[in-house]
Amino acid sequence: MKKKILAVLLTLAVFASLAAAEVAVLRSRPNADFGFVEEEYTLTKESWQYVLKDGYIPVDSCEDGGGLTVLGIGQTNWEPRTPTLIFTTDRAIALTGVNYGGKYYEETKNIPFGTVERWENGEWTPAGDMGLEYAIVMLGGLPPFRSTDGPTETPRSIGTSLRLYEPARYRVTLNYRTKEDEYTTGDELYHTVFEFTVPEPTDKPYDLIGWFMYLSEEVDDGASHGYYGGMMTLAIRSNDGTPLYCDNACNTVEMFEDGEWVPVPDTSDGKDAIYHLDDEYPPLLEKPEYRYNPRGWNATNGTYETEQISLRLPDTQHRYRVRLTFVENLDGTGKRHELTFAFRFEDES
Repeated sequence: MKKKILAVLLTLAVFASLAAAEVAVLRSRPNADFGFVEEEYTLTKESWQYVLKDGYIPVDSCEDGGGLTVLGIGQTNWEPRTPTLIFTTDRAIALTGVNYGGKYYEETKNIPFGTVERWENGEWTPAGDMGLEYAIVMLGGLPPFRSTDGPTETPRSIGTSLRLYEPARYRVTLNYRTKEDEYTTGDELYHTVFEFTVPEPTDKPYDLIGWFMYLSEEVDDGASHGYYGGMMTLAIRSNDGTPLYCDNACNTVEMFEDGEWVPVPDTSDGKDAIYHLDDEYPPLLEKPEYRYNPRGWNATNGTYETEQISLRLPDTQHRYRVRLTFVENLDGTGKRHELTFAFRFEDES
């Protein structure tokens, strides 16, 4: 009997050890504490710069009412918590409910760029208007005017005020007219309606919900510096309300070379391969308000946005990864979380 009991206890001990080992392995995997992080992202060339190609939220349906087709909700213009619309058009359009060019219609002056609805309790309910980033406010107090030339065979993007940190199914109605010249539109008001779903939180403590990144060849007066420079910013949602802050003194960037990850060397003209924009003066990193960016934490919606992190890479042939360390307390104490953002450049051959 004693032998049987001992055997059972040994078996339980083995299973316990295996479970502990499995947990340890899981915790050691990249992004163990972060959901919605792709294994590797791709940068594609748009005109003179490289921008993130993938990882956007797809549009479930799109009713094209006048030549504008929304393809997805993607990377953002500078602020990851304000995502962009990725779209194409069959002609030049003006994203506004108002007709300019010497004509101003009072009955349409309050029409927004877009209206947002959320699916709740089996029906669509109003969830506010959708604003646009970088819209131009016209003289005379007229509403902002945002236009695009067209047609656009390659996708374009415009920053919005959509809220990707609130999981739900959304329906957006865009209002626009045909653009005739710089400040003139056609009379007819068109609408494009599209739907998308912000997924429910993962079972991890935090989820990556937005990003901005671009790189371009560093050139002065037509002469190349021999490296590619740019910046990145990430937005993260806390799924349990626990705050986090990026420890900017611990950020690193690596490249995959000869079968292993190695640090990206600083540039030949003495510039850092990676640095936080506030650490140009090293003493600043001794102060928590610069090292951890407390301004990035929004307790109301439980999100955190990193400050702009500058990158300088030697070429577009290597694979790269940026490793960011986050802390729970502004004095650097508490649990630390590591996020790895890996990417490569799209093959242009």
